[in-house]
Amino acid sequence: MKQYKGAVFFVDILGIGSLTRGHIKLSSDDYESHGIKSTRHQNTHFFSAKLLIKFRKVLIELKKNKNVQVAQLSDCAFIWSEKPIPLIDVAIECMWELTKSGILCRGGIAYGDIVEPDQVNNRLGKFLLGEAATKAVDLERSGKGCRIFSDEALPSKISGKKHFSYEPFVGNKNPNDCLITDELRWYLFPKGISEHDFINPDKKMSLIKLMRLVALLHHSPMFRWNAFNRAGEIQLASGIETLSSGASIFTSHLDLKFSSEYLIGHLREGRNNETKTAKMRIWRSEISAIFKTKKPNKSLNRTRNKTRAR
Repeated sequence: MKQYKGAVFFVDILGIGSLTRGHIKLSSDDYESHGIKSTRHQNTHFFSAKLLIKFRKVLIELKKNKNVQVAQLSDCAFIWSEKPIPLIDVAIECMWELTKSGILCRGGIAYGDIVEPDQVNNRLGKFLLGEAATKAVDLERSGKGCRIFSDEALPSKISGKKHFSYEPFVGNKNPNDCLITDELRWYLFPKGISEHDFINPDKKMSLIKLMRLVALLHHSPMFRWNAFNRAGEIQLASGIETLSSGASIFTSHLDLKFSSEYLIGHLREGRNNETKTAKMRIWRSEISAIFKTKKPNKSLNRTRNKTRAR
C-alpha cells in the first residue's frame, strides 16, 4: 500500500436511485432526448444504463489526463491526484461535460491523506481510501444542485500559486447546520483554472458559455425527468440559481439570475430544444450588445465592488 497527500474529487449522478426504484415516470420525450428511440428499450433500467454509459464516456476522456486517476462506482466516481491544480481542472471539466451531456451531478472535493494499493487487478479497477476520499464524499452532500463543495484545505493549497480575476472558491452557509462550506465555482472557468487568463480574461465568451449551461438546465428535454419529480426539481432549481448568479461576475449590466423561488413550479414549462435555442439567442444578443459598449471606468468598478463587499 502507498500513502501520500493529495486531492480527491467525488462526483455523483443525482436522481439515479429514484429512477431505478421506479419512483419517476418517464415519457417518450425523456427517452428520445437521450437517444433511445426504440420502444422496446424504453424502460427505466435501460434509461438509467444510458445515463451511466454517458457518464462513463466522460470519465474515460478525463482518464487521458496523466496527472489524475479515475475509478467509477456505478453512478458515482472518484478522481484523485497528488497535484491539486490538475485535479481541480479535471473536476471542472467533468462538471462541464456532464452537464452538456444532460446529466445532473454534484461533487465534493478535498485535500488530505490518500491510501491506495501498489498494484490492482485492472479488470476490477482502481480504488482508494483515506481522509481526503472520506471528506470528499461527505462534502458532496453539503447542498443542492450541480455544484462542487470543498474543504478548507484545498483553497489554501492553490492560494498564491496562481492569480485569478475572480476567486475559484466562495464560502456559503450550509442551511443544514449553518456552518460555512467552501464551494468551487466550476461554472466560471470553462477552460479550467490552469488556462485562466488573469490579465485579459474573455468575459464575453465565458458568460455566453455559462448561459448555455443555464439554458440547458432550464429548457433542455434531457433534464425533463429531473424536472418532473419534486426532488429533481429542487436540484435543478438550485443549480440554475447558482450558475445564473455567476453571470454577475462577468457583467453588472445584465441581470441574468434566476431565483429558486421563481423556478420551482415552472421548470416543466417550455422544456424543448426550440425554447432553449430561442432563449439562448436572446441572451447571446444581449451579452454581445453589452460587450460592444465602452467599458466602464475601472476605478469606479473597484469602488462598487468594495461597497458591495461591505
